[in-house]
Amino acid sequence: MDEAYVNRIKADQYGGFFYDPHRQVYYRIFNPGDDRVDGLRTEELRVIDRSRPTTGVMVLDRELNILGEYIFEEYEIHSESNMFIGEKGLYLSLNNQNHPDFDEDHFRYKVVRFDLEK
Repeated sequence: MDEAYVNRIKADQYGGFFYDPHRQVYYRIFNPGDDRVDGLRTEELRVIDRSRPTTGVMVLDRELNILGEYIFEEYEIHSESNMFIGEKGLYLSLNNQNHPDFDEDHFRYKVVRFDLEK
């Protein structure tokens, strides 16, 4: 099982596409592979696999050309499991259980907007 965790954590992972009708772009959340997992115990691997340390977001145009991407600080964002699009921008969950200020009693979001040069 440890080998499966290590292989999955070391590999890049890409989520689905989310359309933003307010800005007419797509977002795609991704987790770059992380090579710092060799020698970790099963429980440590399980925690990292559940809440990856590094999360990024791609911005794509209507033809799915990449306009840009951004990688957040470690454990800042909790992947795509809790996000939505609103008029103000892309709301990404800050509830990553591995972040030092994680509080399971509150939902917290970061509103992300990108300046896109056309």
